[in-house]
Amino acid sequence: MYEYKIGLALVKSLNEKDKGLDERIPFIKSQIRIFNEKSSHSLINPKHIGLGAKGEDDIQITKTTLVITLYTQEELNTPGKAVRLLSQLLITSEDVDNLSDLLLEKKLFRSFKVATTDILDQPKRIIDISAFSDSDLIKALVDFACNSHDFSAKKRNAIDEMKKIAIENELLY
Repeated sequence: MYEYKIGLALVKSLNEKDKGLDERIPFIKSQIRIFNEKSSHSLINPKHIGLGAKGEDDIQITKTTLVITLYTQEELNTPGKAVRLLSQLLITSEDVDNLSDLLLEKKLFRSFKVATTDILDQPKRIIDISAFSDSDLIKALVDFACNSHDFSAKKRNAIDEMKKIAIENELLY
């Protein structure tokens, strides 16, 4: 079983008064259940979106973003395309909470790669990693590694994890 964390951000900008995704959670979950029912019957690659049952991740919703975990039998080249049906269900439903009012030039979502913060005593924040340039990352890594005043276990673990990623991606031999 493969799993993909997919971030979906509204293409349309919302004002403070606009009804966002966070005010439509029951509707969104109902459409995910329909998506799961329809997608589970696929002969090619059955898939479903986790809703917090059976040890699977639940969805995360803010006013303008929806983060899902898509589970598939076969590996996907472009996981974001696998949720087109969900977008259609969210737009075309006859329910009063459908998302058709959130379309911008016939587009509802753009997908993004997801990262989350895990800071004690704070709720997890969803972060769109495409907001950071590669040079921002390199600068932050150099600053982090060169800070000789911080010898914490957290820093050591982070650097060891980065080394592991570098080895797995054949950047270090």
